[in-house]
Amino acid sequence: MKHHLFVLLFCYGVSAKAQGTGEVYAAPGMAVHLQSPKPPVPVKEKEPPLPAVLPRFWHNADSMARKKANIQLLRTIQSQAKYPFIAEKDGVEGIIFVRVIIAPDGKPIKMDVIRRSTTANNQNGVVEALDTESIRVISAIKFEPKIGTIDTITIPINYSIGR
Repeated sequence: MKHHLFVLLFCYGVSAKAQGTGEVYAAPGMAVHLQSPKPPVPVKEKEPPLPAVLPRFWHNADSMARKKANIQLLRTIQSQAKYPFIAEKDGVEGIIFVRVIIAPDGKPIKMDVIRRSTTANNQNGVVEALDTESIRVISAIKFEPKIGTIDTITIPINYSIGR
């Protein structure tokens, strides 16, 4: 009985192949080690390109379209904002709320910081640097024109070091 078992193991060892990996053989009497395939790399869903002119989404009655356009606005701000060096160096984070008046041609004509929520107390001009960057970013945004309509909106700009 032992003799037959030995013969079976010997024969199995010589003819064994690692499945799915090609022509890999184990030496007689050695165990076959199968390699598991690498896990699939998750495919990142590509975000749509940012529009050059953003919609005036706050007039939209469709809540899904309004939400989608709001996300576009926040992505646009995030892509254009540069974290002020002084704020990053001091580890300052926070949100700057900017009230924006938008002209009928879609350009921001007046911007005022109306509220701040930061981890700094304006030492070394850190809060001023965040305010200045917020105004710069918003002044570069263009909304779709709407004849005869002047809009006022408040835009929050989030500054966090881990972004």
